[in-house]
Amino acid sequence: MIQLRRMMLEEFQRRGYSEITTRNCLWVVANFVQHFRKSPPPLAIAFRFRR
Repeated sequence: MIQLRRMMLEEFQRRGYSEITTRNCLWVVANFVQHFRKSPPPLAIAFRFRR
């Protein structure tokens, strides 16, 4: 999760997102991971195939 968070922060800074937007996006991802108790990449793959 730490590596993903770092990558997200770098991308948000590169794109010029506000601090509030960055904080909110990181909060959503952290809660998503906490809810499903899995890291985001496997979950993203699972949701992609469900559609």
